[in-house]
Amino acid sequence: IGDEGAKRLAIALMVNKSLQVMDFESNNIGAEGVKHLGVALKVNQSLREISVGDNQIGVEGAKSLATALMVNKSLQDINLRGNNIGDKGAQSLASSLVLNQSLCQLYLSGNNIGHQGAKAIADALEYNHVIKKIGLRDNRSLSGGEGSIIRKRIYTILRDAKRQARPNNIVNCLLEHLKMSVCTKEKDIASNISELKRKDDIIAGKDDEIAL
Repeated sequence: IGDEGAKRLAIALMVNKSLQVMDFESNNIGAEGVKHLGVALKVNQSLREISVGDNQIGVEGAKSLATALMVNKSLQDINLRGNNIGDKGAQSLASSLVLNQSLCQLYLSGNNIGHQGAKAIADALEYNHVIKKIGLRDNRSLSGGEGSIIRKRIYTILRDAKRQARPNNIVNCLLEHLKMSVCTKEKDIASNISELKRKDDIIAGKDDEIAL
């Protein structure tokens, strides 16, 4: 769907109030597309999970999502694997974790994250008591030496009994899952946007019935 498709779906997300899950994996989305998604996530408060794995968001894309996470209160699961965000991207996300109190799982495998990025995440976890799982596989510089020490520190923090006992805040919505994996046709994008709007109309109608 590329950056343009991500932009159009981001516009729909800003008004949608029911969608819980969006999957954008392997859709040729770059930093520009994620910038628009980040803006939408500052407004949207229904989405619980989003996957932007195996795209091309890079450092700037990670920064856009980090900014959104500082104010978003609904996201619980984010998959950013395979996006080459590096240490700087990881550091930006770590800064957001200090403030975010909803995210439970963050997947950062295969992102060329080194000691500095991993250490920033470990430091942030000392202040964040909500997140339960962080995926850091396939970041080669974390496989030995100092990297192993940092990963062990993160694992120890996450295994804290009080952290693991905290319940996830799961909310049911009418429209639970919109999957965009390898979506390349413009008509598919338009159809998905129409579906989001249709579901919101249904919800509005039900609210009117209840009010009567």
